[in-house]
Amino acid sequence: AVGQWTRLDPHRVRTLVTCGAAGGVAATFNAPIAGAIFAMEVLIGRVQTDFLLVLLTSLSSCMVARSYLGNYPAFTAPAYDLVSGRELPLYFLMGLLIGWAAILYVKALYKTEDLFSAWRFPDYLKPAVGGLVVGLTLRYFPEVYGAGFPAVESALWVRLPWELLIGLFVAEFLANCATLGSGGSGGVFAPSLYMGAMLGGGFGSLVHFLFPDVTAGSGAYAMVGMAAFFAAAAKAPTTSILILFEMTNDYRIMLPLMAATVGSVYLSHRLSPFSIYTLKLHRRGISYPGHEEAERAAQRMAATDVSTGPSTALP
Repeated sequence: AVGQWTRLDPHRVRTLVTCGAAGGVAATFNAPIAGAIFAMEVLIGRVQTDFLLVLLTSLSSCMVARSYLGNYPAFTAPAYDLVSGRELPLYFLMGLLIGWAAILYVKALYKTEDLFSAWRFPDYLKPAVGGLVVGLTLRYFPEVYGAGFPAVESALWVRLPWELLIGLFVAEFLANCATLGSGGSGGVFAPSLYMGAMLGGGFGSLVHFLFPDVTAGSGAYAMVGMAAFFAAAAKAPTTSILILFEMTNDYRIMLPLMAATVGSVYLSHRLSPFSIYTLKLHRRGISYPGHEEAERAAQRMAATDVSTGPSTALP
């Protein structure tokens, strides 16, 4: 809006949009590095010269937020350690499950949007129908109200039974699809973290029940599931790993986090070439010059195109 109001050229408007997204993520989750990487990885698709501006915006917005809210992690969670190396395949398996669920969510979201678009009644009534679905969902699952961060923390601290974790995943799934599909206001970032935490916590409860000696509690799986779900939905593994690290300030969860993220993103790419963001552009016939463009350019290049030629050895 600022770029259009000041009549800047399209390139500068895109830069402002990218900076705004980085600043919003950084301030909301107290994650300046992940905010900048999110803008580059998801919105731009590659790192370019504007990265310094994006990084500066992410830094400044985070500093302003900290001056008012304090320098605290977005989520308080107990410290976790990898109980056994045999636990890593379980995290990878969870990543595959979450990757499938994330693609199901992306497809359901746009199917819901198509459904509301096909209904022949006034547009101003469509969000009301979506709101009715959300209201009925809240009647039975009030934990999905708002961003749902209290419920996420409860999952991290193993305060929710597995039945409720799965129920909250389904409830958030339905509520978010109904809200966005009907034309209501909302996002996909926080809901992705929420659904990942609930589904990961439910999976963690199962494997801890089956293998209590070699697995951590369900809270560790809930924490890792947050990043794995968003990584699969947005095709943004680097952002997901960094933001979870910054939100929790716990490096010890890094190995399980990487294992689950690899699994979720791998299956996500196998099931769909588009992210939750780029699919909307594709449906509208808008090209997205991101990773695909870089891959095509790399395929056209030979090793001799980037080699430096014979080298001279010094005595």
